[in-house]
Amino acid sequence: MSYFVPTVNIKSNPQESYEYAIYMIFASYFKKATCKNPIYESKLRFNYRETKAETQYKMEDFCERKAKTVFRTIPARIANSEVEVNFILREGYFTEIRFTGPDFVMRVSGSYNRGDYDLRVQVKPRVQ
Repeated sequence: MSYFVPTVNIKSNPQESYEYAIYMIFASYFKKATCKNPIYESKLRFNYRETKAETQYKMEDFCERKAKTVFRTIPARIANSEVEVNFILREGYFTEIRFTGPDFVMRVSGSYNRGDYDLRVQVKPRVQ
């Protein structure tokens, strides 16, 4: 028996692709980052993998430059921390990526619009 399976054109969501690049780059700067929502992480990774390689490189490059700047300005103990990563949906469009350490919270969010990148980072003491 033969089944016809139509070819599917999968279009990635560029915002989610960018969010995965942010997550991937910023998480790599910590001693250890543990994702608390692996299903959402998989969704972001899927979109990222469906993005053109050239666009991936541009996203990574932008995130890398921003991360280097941020991690140069914060105390070294933050980078040497083990963090939990949560994805918080904001304004129905973008996701805040929250890195929670023992005594701090780093909130990172960004938006992507046709090649224009925006990235916001906020580090605050953790309220217990």
